[in-house]
Amino acid sequence: MAGWDLASLEEEFDAYKVASAAIATGQEYEIAGRRLERANLEEVREYLDYLDKKIKAIEENPSGGLITSQMTIIDS
Repeated sequence: MAGWDLASLEEEFDAYKVASAAIATGQEYEIAGRRLERANLEEVREYLDYLDKKIKAIEENPSGGLITSQMTIIDS
C-alpha cells in the first residue's frame, strides 16, 4: 500500500465492501452436480479492516507520519 493516496484507498475499500456483500449471500452452491465456492469471506473482512486502518491513519495524520520539531541550541 505504500504510496497509495486516500482516494485510492477509499476506492479499494468500497470495492471490497461490495465484494463482501456478494460473498455473504452464499459461500458455496451447487449447479448441475458441480460444487462451487466463492472467495473466502474472512480474508475479505481482514483486508477491509486493514484498509480501514490505513484510511484512518492517513485521515489522522495527512503528512504521512512526518513529525517536525524545532530545537534551540543555547551556547553557554
